[in-house]
Formats: sequence, C-alpha cells, structure tokens
Amino acid sequence: MAEARFLRASGYIYLYDLFGPTPIITSSISNSADRPSRATKEEFIKFVTDELTAVSEILPVTPKQYGRATKGAALAFLTKFYLNNKDWAKANETAQKVIDLNTYSLFNATNRADLFKIANEKNSEFIYVRPHIAQPGLGTNYLPHAAPPNYKFKGAAKANYATQFKTLSAFYDSFDPKDQRRGVFLTEYDDLSGKHIVLGQDDKRSFKFEEDLPATAADMGNDFPVVRYADILLSKAEALNELNGPTQESIELINQVRLKAGVDAIKLAEFASKDLLRAHILKERGWEFFTEELRRQDLIRHGKFIELAKGRGKVAFDYQILFPLPQSEIDRNPNLKQNDGYK
Repeated sequence: MAEARFLRASGYIYLYDLFGPTPIITSSISNSADRPSRATKEEFIKFVTDELTAVSEILPVTPKQYGRATKGAALAFLTKFYLNNKDWAKANETAQKVIDLNTYSLFNATNRADLFKIANEKNSEFIYVRPHIAQPGLGTNYLPHAAPPNYKFKGAAKANYATQFKTLSAFYDSFDPKDQRRGVFLTEYDDLSGKHIVLGQDDKRSFKFEEDLPATAADMGNDFPVVRYADILLSKAEALNELNGPTQESIELINQVRLKAGVDAIKLAEFASKDLLRAHILKERGWEFFTEELRRQDLIRHGKFIELAKGRGKVAFDYQILFPLPQSEIDRNPNLKQNDGYK
C-alpha cells in the first residue's frame, strides 16, 4: 500500500510540475456527473507532503527489489518537492533525514562520468531510478535523439532520429577544463561514410548515458536516475543559503560534489552575499545534472526560465512556466479551469 501511495504522490508531483494543481482523486469510485475541480495550491501541496511523509515511515530503507520505492526515495522526493515550492526550512530538514539514513554516498570512481555507465547502475548514489531494458516500450531512446546525423555507433546498428538534441556552446564552455563531467559531450565523430566531423557552435551532444552496445534499433537499457544523492547535497546547500546566506556548511556540501568531478573546491570568502551563492548553485546544478530532466525546474525556481528564453530570442511569456491543460481533459471535465494565459 505504501509503495502504491508513493507512486501516486510522485505522479502528482509530475502533474504539478507541468500543469500546476490538478484534481486530487483518492477513490476509484467515479461519478461522471460530478467531476472534481482543481485543488488549490495549498490543498495540493498538503496532500503530496502528507502522503510522502506518511509512506516514508512505512517503506523499507533497503528495497525489496531493485527499482522499487524506499524510505530514502520518499524522503528524497519530499526534499525536492519542498525545494521547488521554496519551503527552505522543510527542504533542509528533509534533506538531512536522507543524509542521516547513512545509506547513500557519492559514487566513488576515478572519473565522475563512470557513474552513468550501465555496468555501474546499481550504486550508492542513485536513490530512485527508472529501470530500463533494451526492448521496445521498456527501454530509453535518448541517445538516438541526441546522436548527430549519420553517427557511427560503436555497437549494433541503432536508430538515428532527426530530433538532434544539441547543447549550447555557452554551457559547454562554462565548465572548468578539468571538470570530468565535460568529457561526456560529443564534440567530433566519424560518420557512417568514414568522414570525420567536428561539431560546431551550439552543436555538441550530451552522451552522458553511454551507448548500450548490444542494443538494436532505438531502445537501450540505460537506467535513468530520477533522484540521486548529489541532488540531495546540493538541495540542502541551496536551502541553507536561502535560510542563512552563505555558510561554511553549504560550501562544504557543494564541495563534496565538485571534488568528485575533479574540480577545485570553492571557498566561503568568494561569496559575499546570498545572491552570489544562489547564482553559483544554479551553475553547479547545471554542471552536475545536465541531461537529467531537472534544468527546467531549477530555472523556474530561480526565476530564470522565461528570462533566459527571451535572452535566446524566443517569444516567451511568464505564464509559460506551466503547460496548458490538455483540451481532451477539459472536454471530459467541465469543472477544470484552464491555466492562465491559455485559451
């Protein structure tokens, strides 16, 4: 039952992230004549936090099976939910509960990029994952979307889509040259015809999740880390900064992650204000979590999502931090109110 409640609460978090508060449905009994309206923000936050708090007291510390919910997963989701709702005190408190489990640690490897190798997936840093296997509908097809045209894969033949996920050069260039995490970007390659291609401006590709060599077509078996221990450390550092401004404790939390990536430690004296450290933490999160589906949340929380879109020449409006509710849902439920800005 606790696992089911965890899955429901985590599903609501995804809905909230994309659409804002939705109706809260806790029963399979449905009356089509009385469809539920959207919960208020306060009601929605209370429901999710109450559920995750409750199941964190029930779920085991060690999963009964790889990929299943645990106490640490519930507390980690709760930490991030508090953080994204700017409840800094609760985010700090809950992150510490994850740390105090003494179950998780930063992955220990010569190269930080090894954390994402398929052979290392079951490690102490991944708190909760989406397991994948190389079968249609059960795999991940990220790499075929990121590979450049006519890319020659090292293993079995694979799909190569026209989507072309690219990386802005400004982001790639922002890494410390010593940063091991930068090494997962594809900057040049040999194509299927043997031609050597050097990727140009805003055209580098993140290969953070390595090729699953025996996989064919589009589906690969790379497990996806939904939340990992580095996120908890940097979330706690951010919450502490928002509560108290720069402190040695927050700097040490950040340095735990930096040192694993082979870059120099930062010093408290470098940050004279909360604003300076806040801006730096956003950079740290970018360097650590690119390609992990967290940047949109981080930019929204820091008030940068729309601003940076406009800076790239996009036509963007403040209300676009949320997606519109699907018209099909509104058609089924006339009590649903569309998000502001959308018709």
